[in-house]
Amino acid sequence: MGVRTIDIDLLRKYPTMALGIAGENLATRLTIDCRGIMQQWPGLSIGVIIKRDDGYVYPAASLLQPDGFGFVRYDVTSADTAVPGPLYVEINAMQGDMLAKSITIPFILRESLTVTSGNAPPPPRPGWVDGIAGAAEDARGAAVSANAAADRANSIAHELVLALSAGALTGPPGEQGPPGQDGSPGADGLPGATGPEGKPGEPGTGLVILGTYPTLDDLRAAVTNPAVGDVYGIGAEAPFILWVWDGVLLDWTELGALQGADGEHGADGAPGADGAPGASGADGVPGPQGPAGPNQISVGTEVDGMSTGMILTVQNGFVFGVYPSDYFPEDLVTSVNGIPPVGGDVTLSAGDVSAVELIDSKANPAQVSAGMVTITGNTTLALAHAGQMISANSASAITITVPTNESVPFPTGTEIEVLQEGAGQVSFSPESGVTLQSMGGLRKIAGRYGTAALKKVGENDWRLIGALS
Repeated sequence: MGVRTIDIDLLRKYPTMALGIAGENLATRLTIDCRGIMQQWPGLSIGVIIKRDDGYVYPAASLLQPDGFGFVRYDVTSADTAVPGPLYVEINAMQGDMLAKSITIPFILRESLTVTSGNAPPPPRPGWVDGIAGAAEDARGAAVSANAAADRANSIAHELVLALSAGALTGPPGEQGPPGQDGSPGADGLPGATGPEGKPGEPGTGLVILGTYPTLDDLRAAVTNPAVGDVYGIGAEAPFILWVWDGVLLDWTELGALQGADGEHGADGAPGADGAPGASGADGVPGPQGPAGPNQISVGTEVDGMSTGMILTVQNGFVFGVYPSDYFPEDLVTSVNGIPPVGGDVTLSAGDVSAVELIDSKANPAQVSAGMVTITGNTTLALAHAGQMISANSASAITITVPTNESVPFPTGTEIEVLQEGAGQVSFSPESGVTLQSMGGLRKIAGRYGTAALKKVGENDWRLIGALS
C-alpha cells in the first residue's frame, strides 16, 4: 500500500479532513507549499506541532527547510496517530525567532480495526475440517469487529456533529481579520516638555529692486532675459507692486506692494540737540514779478550794454534797481547822477545816466525764470527754455536732450528747471561731445512731481541736480 499525500498551502484555510487510521506509521505525508510567503520571508523554516483533545501537545518536527521548489514534506508517525479521534496539526513558518505565518488544520483519526490480543497461540491444528470451521469463526469474528468499529466511527461522527451544533467544540483560531475603521480622536494629551533650541538658520538674502516700469508689458519688453529671483516694481508711482521672475513657472509672479500698512503714531520724543549746519540747498524757483512801485524811471536807450525798456527804481535820490521791464529786480546799481526822487514814471535820455555798475548776482536778466513751458514728448533743449521751468506731462517716458554749444549756444550759467508732472518718467541725455555730471551718475527724475535742475558750467559742460534715480 502506497503513502497517502495531503497537500497543504500556507495561504489557505482547510475544513476537517481525514488523516488516516489510528496507529499508522509513515502512511501519510503532509506536503507543505511555502512558495506563497518565501519571497517576503526568505530563509524560513517549518515547525509542526500535534495537539489532541485530551490536552496532549508536543512538537512533532522543527526547523524543516523547504526544498529547491519551495516544499516541505512531513511524514506522519505512529506517535502522531496513537489515539483515534480529533487531531490538530499546527504548522508554523519561522524566520529566525520571528513567526511569519501559522495555520492550524483539523483532522480525524479513524479507530483501527485490528485487535491486538495477548492470548496464547492456538493449539495444533486437528484437521482440515476443524481448520475450515476455525477460519469461518475467525471471519465471523472479524466481521463483528468491523461492524463494531463502523458503529463506533458513526457514533463519534454523530457526537462531533452534535458538539459542533451546540457550539461546544471550539475550532482552531482563525486568521486575523482586516483592520477596523479608525475610531474618533481621543482627548488631547498634556503638552510635552519644550524641545531644545534649534540651530540658527542661514543668513537671509536682502530684497534688491532692480528697477521700475509703468506696466507689466513694459517690463516684459525691457527685460527679456531675467535671472531667477530678479525683482522689479510696476506702477506709475510708489507704492510699486513687486514682481519676481519665477524659475519654475518661467514667468513673472506678483509679490504685492512693498509698502506696509501705516503703523500707530508714537509718542513725541524729547527735542534733540541742534545738529551741525547742513550744506546750502539748491536755489529755489524765482517768484512772479511784482507790480511796479511809485518811484520808477523808464529808460528808452541803452545803458552800459542793456537794451531799452529798462526800469530804474529810485529811493532818496539814488537809482538802485535796474532790470528789464519783463524780469525781476535782481541786479543792483551803485549810482546814477542827477536823478531826483520823483513820483510816477519819468523818461530819461542816455546822457542822464552817467554810470551803471552791475553787482554779481545769481542770474543775469536773460537767465531769470519768467514762466513755465509744457512738453508732452521727447524734447531737445532750445534757447527759449533758458531760465524757464519745463513741465513734462505725459503718461509715457520722456527724454530731454542737452545739445552741444555749437548747435544751441546757451550762456554759461544758464539754469533750466524740469518738473515731472505726468506719470511718464523723465530722463536726461547729453548729445555727443556734451558732459553731463550728476551725483552717482543718476539721470532720471525719481518720480511724479519730482524736480531737477540743469546748470551750464562750461562751454559743453552741464550739471544735473535734484530728486534723481
